[in-house]
Amino acid sequence: MKIILVRHAETEEGKARIVLGHLPGHLSSKGVEQAKALALQLKDEPIDVIFSSDLERAADTARQVAKFHPDVPLHFVEGLRERYLGDLQGTKKEGLVWHEYAGLEYEHDDALFARARRFLEKIASEYPDGTVLVVAHHDINNALTAVIRGRAARDVRDMGRQENCGVRVFEGKVF
Repeated sequence: MKIILVRHAETEEGKARIVLGHLPGHLSSKGVEQAKALALQLKDEPIDVIFSSDLERAADTARQVAKFHPDVPLHFVEGLRERYLGDLQGTKKEGLVWHEYAGLEYEHDDALFARARRFLEKIASEYPDGTVLVVAHHDINNALTAVIRGRAARDVRDMGRQENCGVRVFEGKVF
């Protein structure tokens, strides 16, 4: 199995340092160009299926890639959404740090990790020898990466920063 894990393109909200979480997000003009460049980068990649978060910023990125793969199924999956951040969604990022989230409603690493594992179990059973493109978000991609690398939920935040339209490729056994 081959998994191509992509983060969505730049958003207007990201430029403004607004916390999105489950909010849709809108690609910026730079983001549209990033998504088109990603599509060109992946145009000759043999892809069996595309899964995308159902949030607008990821879905619009995935649609750009899908233009070069018109016969490849494209599925929008709620389970690939970014980490839920409750009341923080729609607020400015300035000054926010994880240890200050105590008492606030948000999706904890254990829940995010479990969600990532469920998704990977599903695609591993359905596409064991396939090439799967996944277009999602920073935190859920880090959770997916942690599962694939055999790490624990506590390691989700240690998987590194994935830039907009950044690509991670994993081949072989998923977990």
